[in-house]
Amino acid sequence: AALPGEEELECEKVVRAMKSQVKQFAAIMEIARVGLRQREELRNAREEIDTLKPELNRLRGEREVYLQMQEIVRIQTEQLREMEQERRHLEDRFLDGNMRRVLVEEEMDNIKHWNAVNTQKLAHLTARLEELEPEHEETLQQLVAFKVRVAEMDSANCVLASELARARSSSSHAPLSTPPPGAAAALASSVSPRKDNTKPSRSTFLGVPSPFSSK
Repeated sequence: AALPGEEELECEKVVRAMKSQVKQFAAIMEIARVGLRQREELRNAREEIDTLKPELNRLRGEREVYLQMQEIVRIQTEQLREMEQERRHLEDRFLDGNMRRVLVEEEMDNIKHWNAVNTQKLAHLTARLEELEPEHEETLQQLVAFKVRVAEMDSANCVLASELARARSSSSHAPLSTPPPGAAAALASSVSPRKDNTKPSRSTFLGVPSPFSSK
């Protein structure tokens, strides 16, 4: 009766041990299944990575191109800013040029007006000069005649002075003698006024009275 009980205990121990091993085996199998599944997933991930490598390289190239384009855009933006400043500067210069052009045109109009007015004055003065040229020639002739008369009067005065000196020197010794006829005529011509039917011209030369015009 005792043996069967021991065998049962042994059998129970063996059964418990087998159940424990089965559980361990099941756990190992589960771990193996998980490992296989993870291995499959890893393999799939590797395959997907290998598949995505060209796309990744393409994206990297596009990123480089994008960075280059971004740098180009930055440079162009800077150039546009400089061009905008240059445009404003040119617009200011253009406005200044227009203002200067208006001032120059006004100055040219003033010069044209002044030239027109003074051209008329010059034409009038030229015509007046042409009118006064004959009177100027006449005045010159009168001046020459006046110089001749002055020379004649100087000569007559010299003769009279000589005769008077001779008369004074002889008056102390003898009565006064009659002066020679030539001296009397010279004295008469120098003292008597000039009888001339032509009156001096009251001409003016460019608005200036002639020094020989009659008062």
